[in-house]
Amino acid sequence: MRKACFTLGERMYPAEERLSTSLVRLPPWSKEVITLILGRFLKYLMQADVFTARGHPLISSRHTTTLEITREPEITPSADCVIGVGSSKGCADLSEGVRKAIREGSEMSLMIRLPDLAEEVRGFGHPDLTLADPVDMVFRKSGYLCPRTVFILADKAASDLSRRLVGRLRDPDALITVELGPV
Repeated sequence: MRKACFTLGERMYPAEERLSTSLVRLPPWSKEVITLILGRFLKYLMQADVFTARGHPLISSRHTTTLEITREPEITPSADCVIGVGSSKGCADLSEGVRKAIREGSEMSLMIRLPDLAEEVRGFGHPDLTLADPVDMVFRKSGYLCPRTVFILADKAASDLSRRLVGRLRDPDALITVELGPV
């Protein structure tokens, strides 16, 4: 009967040696450090959502208390809180990891990225957020809760975003990458 084995370079090793043979010698404390770093990184990956939206000529970003990203392809001039249209996600589409972090009341980060420009908005989740709206995501400076709300007590609203970023968000060809996750 043939035993399982693996090769590394030109040398063949029995499979049982794979677990016990260390080809790289590391200090004894390194296993704990590597485990800690990988654990935090994997936790972030499991709790982060990355999705896209696009710009629109009617984005004014003048609202002083909210910021919104919508799946709708078009907006009107009165939509002064909208910063992205045609989103690939609404509240109801957020991953379980992000939903869990929001409902635990975690501090959250919304990163709005263009190819050469980015801005972060931070806020807090809340246990009573339903995250049920299939179309919109609203980020609020206030503590108001509704099915469209993703986080509250945000440090910025649409009017607080840099005017340079807002100018770029008015381009209908602008592809916005949005990252949402716990801090």
